[in-house]
Amino acid sequence: MRITTDPPTLLPVFSEDLYLVIAARDGTIPEVSVAEGAPTPDRHFLLGLAQSAVLAIEERDPETVVCKEYRSILLHRSGETKELVQGLVMGKSRDSSFGVLASCDWKEARHLARKTLRWFTGTVRLDIP
Repeated sequence: MRITTDPPTLLPVFSEDLYLVIAARDGTIPEVSVAEGAPTPDRHFLLGLAQSAVLAIEERDPETVVCKEYRSILLHRSGETKELVQGLVMGKSRDSSFGVLASCDWKEARHLARKTLRWFTGTVRLDIP
């Protein structure tokens, strides 16, 4: 599973094979995509990734977060290509590195990351153990 962007991103995690992608946009629930054949992550794993994203955004860590406008963010999985929502895209590679693409300003990125964190913290889901 891979992410491509237009214009291309320089974050190294998005040039690797991804295990997990979380796409968040204001007004909707986060969309979780897992690599084919990989085990479904539990809510606590997703919560941990969201917490890492919040911290990286709050610290404006240039090695893990890019805040800029993208014309498109595409998810390539199992021969299919899907355009992801403009907003916040969190990716985790198979070697446990992660990165965040925010197609908005820092303030909005922080808002979306915290909203995603609250969603995984306070929501009991039947399809996510």
